[in-house]
Amino acid sequence: MADTYSDTNVVSILDRRKQLKQQRRSQFLQSFWRTFAILSGAISLGWLFSRPEWKIQQANQVQIVGNRQISAQALETFLPLSFPTSLLRINPTALRTALEQHTHVDQVWVTRQLFPPRVVIKVKERPPVALTPCPGCVFVAQGASQKNAQLITLGPADLWLLDSQGIPLPYTSYPSRQQGSKMPKLSVASYLKPLSAETVKQLQAKLPKGQSNFVEIDPAIQAHWKSLYSIVSQSPVKIQEVSWQNPENLQLKTEFGLVRLGPYSPKFAEQLQALDQMRSLPQRLNLQKIRSIDLLEPKKPVIELNQPIQQPTPTASP
Repeated sequence: MADTYSDTNVVSILDRRKQLKQQRRSQFLQSFWRTFAILSGAISLGWLFSRPEWKIQQANQVQIVGNRQISAQALETFLPLSFPTSLLRINPTALRTALEQHTHVDQVWVTRQLFPPRVVIKVKERPPVALTPCPGCVFVAQGASQKNAQLITLGPADLWLLDSQGIPLPYTSYPSRQQGSKMPKLSVASYLKPLSAETVKQLQAKLPKGQSNFVEIDPAIQAHWKSLYSIVSQSPVKIQEVSWQNPENLQLKTEFGLVRLGPYSPKFAEQLQALDQMRSLPQRLNLQKIRSIDLLEPKKPVIELNQPIQQPTPTASP
């Protein structure tokens, strides 16, 4: 009886081992065929998308929609695309980032389509809010220090449009505004700054030939503009111009005349509030006699008057 039980136990163990081996073999085969199917599918898709009929061959296969004022050509300038390129190589995040950081758009949606192969880019525009003159300027759109970054230049142009984020685009980017559409009333002077001679030398091979007036944005001024415009847009004081000719002495052209503020600071809202409290000034003083208003200390405004022209005293004839 003992031998019979022992033989039965051995047979059971052998059967169990056999079942486990078969199970492992089955799992291995399943994993192998699953991996093979995935790799085959990936290779097939890669081959399929590498075919000429699945490539973006030219710019007209990139469609921009939702732009009511900015020309599609102006937006296409910023797209990091080269042709021909596979649909798989197109990075929607890179396209979205380029447009949101360098153009007057708030949001971007990118869709890749297979039938027919094309890329659809839908944008939501952000309106321009100010003008900045810069005669004959060529704007270097991306940081000159980024040696491996795509370098984009805009212009030359004499007039530029700014949005609330301080991003400039040539006036020619807005065909509808050239046909008589309403222009922003606010002007910004000396917003674009010349590139340093050293930077121009470093980028000489990439910059367009025959041009010399290369400009860029001062990051500090752009940051100040974002804050400044959010305050100006809510102020009852009518401001015609903001001048950054001297960043250490920001100047405004207002309904009361020239206003000097010193360097832009967190006191700016308080300075505009002090200016708003001077609305009775025209009733007490001829505004044409005011040379400037100094609001460096908003609680102690200083009004500088034009000096009257001294008439020469007639001399008695001998």
